[in-house]
Amino acid sequence: MQRLEALAETALESSEGSIDVAQAEGALRAWAAVDDVARRRVQEIDDLRLKHVATELRGLGADAETARRGAKVIYLTLLGLYTARRYTPEIADDEAFRYVVRQMLDDSKTNARRPP
Repeated sequence: MQRLEALAETALESSEGSIDVAQAEGALRAWAAVDDVARRRVQEIDDLRLKHVATELRGLGADAETARRGAKVIYLTLLGLYTARRYTPEIADDEAFRYVVRQMLDDSKTNARRPP
């Protein structure tokens, strides 16, 4: 299993101890919407998460732009999944998230094999 796939599996865990991950993520973002300090911290965390995923994609051979875009696709899909889990659980689909992660991994590997 790729490191990014392992990270994705960890992100799919619905709780960390007694904390519901989707609920906590939503609460932090709601707070960030009304508080400047919280907004800056959430932006910092988002940036760190996106850079980490992009670095993993770069390690598979993606160029910088493909890695940046792929990281956003994965991250935004995860945030959407967390929102669905909270508000419309009937459409929350972990397999759809796994599919997106696999597609971004495949895109990164394909990008690495393209001639310059």
